[in-house]
Amino acid sequence: MKQITSSLMRDHFPELADEVKYNKKRVIVTRRGKQLVAIVPIEDLEVLRAAEDSQDLRDARKALRKAEKEGTIPWEEVKRRHKA
Repeated sequence: MKQITSSLMRDHFPELADEVKYNKKRVIVTRRGKQLVAIVPIEDLEVLRAAEDSQDLRDARKALRKAEKEGTIPWEEVKRRHKA
């Protein structure tokens, strides 16, 4: 995967964006030798979002099963416990 410094990225962002978009390249932006961010094609981002959505759905189903098994606390009780 290509790495580029943040100063070079600033100077060459339009070309970098085209490389990522059209050549499906992934680029890591660094500053002082440390990785800061990654620039990826939008398709990669969509895959990541789908994976996160899938994990969120699994977590929500697990929480619902737990609530059905253990019960829940009424909203009024939660507010009373956390009243400042």
